[in-house]
Amino acid sequence: MRLYYIANARMPNEKGHGIQIAEMCDAFIKAGVDLTLVVPERSVTQEDMKTFYALQQPVPLVQLWIPKLFVFGKFGFFMSSLFFMMCYSFFLVGRRMRGERFFIYTIDMDGFSSTLLPFFGPCVTEMHTPKKMSLAQKIFFSRLRGVIATTTLTRDSLVKTFSFPHKNCIVEPNGVDVGRFAAPLSKENARRRLSLPLSSKFAFYVGRFYEWKGLDILPAACRELLSKDIECYVVGGTEQQFKEVTSENIPDNLHIMGAKSPTETPLWLAACDTALVLGTARNDASFRFTSPMKLFEYMAARVPIVASDTPALQDVLTTQETFFYEHDNAASLAEKIIESINNTEETTLHIERAYTKVQHHTLQARAARILDFIEAVK
Repeated sequence: MRLYYIANARMPNEKGHGIQIAEMCDAFIKAGVDLTLVVPERSVTQEDMKTFYALQQPVPLVQLWIPKLFVFGKFGFFMSSLFFMMCYSFFLVGRRMRGERFFIYTIDMDGFSSTLLPFFGPCVTEMHTPKKMSLAQKIFFSRLRGVIATTTLTRDSLVKTFSFPHKNCIVEPNGVDVGRFAAPLSKENARRRLSLPLSSKFAFYVGRFYEWKGLDILPAACRELLSKDIECYVVGGTEQQFKEVTSENIPDNLHIMGAKSPTETPLWLAACDTALVLGTARNDASFRFTSPMKLFEYMAARVPIVASDTPALQDVLTTQETFFYEHDNAASLAEKIIESINNTEETTLHIERAYTKVQHHTLQARAARILDFIEAVK
């Protein structure tokens, strides 16, 4: 199958969406797809995709030149996106004129840049959040062959908003390359490599610092953990960025470690005693619609998981695989961190059940199901 993956995103980049796009491209290529990733020319690194993301396969990349207007805020991004639409239109028309037959795959990076894609060939889209009705979205959904939604609630919302055929919309949460976590270091060796205390107990959180993620609960929870000598290490941004998002003072047992390469995540997971997935009811994306990649990484790494009891996270996990804390309740988060670290028997059962479940959510399994879906709707 000839597949053009069109994404209005800077690639390669260090953000979560960049990692997800790269890993799915890698999985499609492993499945035998003749794939090319098409993006705007906005990269600030000279590294190729394979090197930047430590992929197993090189990903053919086409970067379409656009004016560098995206530096001028929202209006600049809007204009850059319009230029990208024009450029991918010429690109795809050119491929058609050469006699190519291809399928188009895209992802919801914004509210309009994908609008024209279904006019150039059969197209499916990956949707990570619901979309409001607009002229651009109405045109887009009216011509789509299929939708891959990352949560059940996202699928249901899209079906309702756009009267999209339910049979042409599947739910596929994010996935993980289990092989990255197949042979982890011992906890002691991992901590030595990270220069961390060998005897302390600590919880780990990884993710970029955005307000919608509910990070403001962490300082209060860590204060509850001080008397238990439990630390918390956070990877994803600077201490200043954390304070800007949370407006909280940082207790002594909360360590903000800065941004790290995604390739370092398995090392941190090998070193930790439990791993955190946060979620807040103050934001619909966090509460109902997110499908965090970190969740599947934790499952694959065989570490205890403490997760917010949001509908989004309960779309994947149950109390059989994780320790759910009451969302937006710091005392509950602290209690579940302690329980996950100290309750050895239950914790072991949770870890093994989560590892069994994540086998359904490997990148290769996800790619295979999506390709079967594409065959069914094309």
